[in-house]
Amino acid sequence: MRRDLFPWTATGILLLAAWARLSRLTWYSLDVDEAFSLFWARVPLGQLVPDLLALRGDPHPPGYYALLKPWLWLLGENEPGLRLFSALAGLLFVALIWRLGRDLLGPTPALVAAALAAVSPGLVYASLDARMDLPAATFALAGAWALWRGLGLTAAGAPALARAIAFGTAFLFLTLACYSHLAGALFVAGLAPACLLWAWPSVRQNGGWRTAGPALLTLLGVAIAYLPYALNAWRVSAFAGGVITRSAPDIAEILTIAVGWTLTHNALPPAPLAVVAAVFVWVAVLLGGPVARRLTRWGGLIALLLVPLLLVVVLSQRQALLQPKILAVTTAGPLLLALSALTAERRPGWGAPVLSAAALLPLFGLSLWGYAELWRPEAQRDNWEAAAAYLEAHVGPRDVVLTHLHFYDKALAFYYDGPIVTPFGSRLVDDDEVARGLAPYLDHEVLWLAQSGHELTDPDSRLENWLMARYPVVTAQFPMHITLKGFLLAASGFPPLPGTRPLEVAFAGGGRLSGVWLDQRRLPADDIWLHPPSNWLHVVLYATPGDYRLTLEDGPGNVWGGQLPSPGIPVTGDPKTVIRHDVDLNLNPAMPAGPYKVVLRQIGPDGPMPRADNGETWLILEQVEVLP
Repeated sequence: MRRDLFPWTATGILLLAAWARLSRLTWYSLDVDEAFSLFWARVPLGQLVPDLLALRGDPHPPGYYALLKPWLWLLGENEPGLRLFSALAGLLFVALIWRLGRDLLGPTPALVAAALAAVSPGLVYASLDARMDLPAATFALAGAWALWRGLGLTAAGAPALARAIAFGTAFLFLTLACYSHLAGALFVAGLAPACLLWAWPSVRQNGGWRTAGPALLTLLGVAIAYLPYALNAWRVSAFAGGVITRSAPDIAEILTIAVGWTLTHNALPPAPLAVVAAVFVWVAVLLGGPVARRLTRWGGLIALLLVPLLLVVVLSQRQALLQPKILAVTTAGPLLLALSALTAERRPGWGAPVLSAAALLPLFGLSLWGYAELWRPEAQRDNWEAAAAYLEAHVGPRDVVLTHLHFYDKALAFYYDGPIVTPFGSRLVDDDEVARGLAPYLDHEVLWLAQSGHELTDPDSRLENWLMARYPVVTAQFPMHITLKGFLLAASGFPPLPGTRPLEVAFAGGGRLSGVWLDQRRLPADDIWLHPPSNWLHVVLYATPGDYRLTLEDGPGNVWGGQLPSPGIPVTGDPKTVIRHDVDLNLNPAMPAGPYKVVLRQIGPDGPMPRADNGETWLILEQVEVLP
C-alpha cells in the first residue's frame, strides 16, 4: 500500500467491507447447512477426517470443519462464533482482490474490483454463512496470488528460498481450498492455463519453460495431495441420488447465474445482467485497456473465469453439482477483476474515462441495490429461530416436536431447548411407513410437525396428509421456508395448559366453558416473520363441543381481529365433556395501539346463543394490549 497512489482509498474499502459484513453478522437465522457445520465441528478430529475423506455423512471434504473447531473453542457455539470465520475470510477476499488486481491490472482497476467485492451481495451473503464457500474462495485467491508472485520471482531470477516460500505458500492455500470445498479443485484447474498465459512473455523471451515449470509443478503437487479425496468423490458421484437433485446447466446458463449471483444475489433476473456485463467488458476491449498491452494477464483472468465453469458443465452431466454458492469459489474473483479492467490506464483524453465511469456506475448501483435487498424479511434463510420462538411459547408439557427430515432437528435445536424426535431418515414410501414411525408418539396431546423444503424431502406430503386426515389442526405457522403445524392428538384426557384461566360460563343451548388460555396479552398488530403482514393471537378454549366464534373488538365494539378457519378435520367429543378448542385470531395490521377485548360467542342453529347467567350473547374472555 505504501507504493500505491490510493492507500487511504484501499483502507476505506476494507472498512466498508468490514461494516457490510460484521454489522449484520447475526441477522440471518441459522439454517440447516450451518447447523451441519456445527455438528461436524463437534466431531472428534480422529473421526472427522477419515469419515469425510470417505464421504460418509457429508459430501464436503474435512478442511473447513477442522478449521472451524478452534473458532468455536475460542468464541463458543453461537452465531458470531460460527460465522466470524467466514466473515473474516470475506474481508481477506476483498484485500486479496485488491492485491491480485494491483499486480495484474494496476492500482485503479484493483481499487474498483475491491470496491465491487466489498458490497457484492453474493459475497456478503456468503460471508454471513457458516459454511466453507467463502473460506475456500479466500484460500483459492491467496493461492493464486502466491502463484503469481512465484512466477514473478522466477522470471526475475530471485533467490531459491524466496521462490520456495512463494510456491510453498501457493501449495498450502490451494490445498486448503481443495480440502475445504470441491469447487477449490475446479479453481486449481483454471489456474493451470492462467499460469501458462501469465508466464508466456518470459517463456517467449527466454525460449524455455523455466518460469512456468515451478508453478505447474506446484499445481501438480496440489492435485496429488487432493487425490485421496478426489478418487472417493468420483466413486461416490457414480451413485446419483439423495434428497436434493439439481439440474445440469449449460455454459450460457451458468454464466448468467454467475453474474446475477455476484452483482445482485439474483435480486434481478440474471440474463439481462449477463448481457450488460458482457457489453461492459467489450467496451473495455474497444477502449484499449489491458487487452492491447497486457493480453496475457487478461487472458489468464478469462481462463481462470471460464475453465471452472466449463468443468461444472461437464461434471454435471455425471451428477449435477451446481449450487449458486460455489460461484464464490470459482467465479467471483476473476469476474470482478475482469469487470474492473474498464478503468485501466489508457491513452490521454477524456472520452475513455467518461465512458468507463458511465459503465461502472450502473454496476455499483446494482450491487448496492442487491445489498439492500439482502436485509428484506423475504430474504431471510430458513427461519428456525422464529420457529423455535413459537414452539417455546406454545409447546405444552404433554406435547411432542417432530422434524422431517431427520437432520432438520440440528437447526431447530440450536434455538429450541426442548426435546425433538426424528423418526424418519429419508423420503417416505407409503402410509404404513408413516404409521410405524409415528406410533411411539401418538399418546401425546399435540404433535408439532416442523418441515422445510418438503417439496424435496416429502414431495407427496405423505406425512402431513396422514396427520391431516386423522387429527384436528391446532395452528399452522409459516416461518420463512418452514411449515410448522400442530396436530391435536387428544382433545380431552389431559389437564389444561399451564397458565389457563378457569371460568364457569354456561350457554342456554347447553354449552359450557371452563377455561381459556392466551399465548400473549401484549402484541403488535403486524408481523414480519411468521405470517406477514398481520400478527396472530392464539387462544385455547376448554369447553364442551360446539361452534365457538372469537373476535377482537375495541371499546365501542368495532371488530379488529377475526377468527381464522381451521384446516383439517373439526375437533369432536362427547357433548357433555369439556374438550380443547384451538383458535387463531388474525389481527388487522392497521389497528391503532391500545386495549382490545377478546370476545366469545357460541353459535347455534339460529345464531348467537344467550348465556345462562345474564342472557347476553357475548362474553369478554380477556383484554389484550396492541403495541405501537
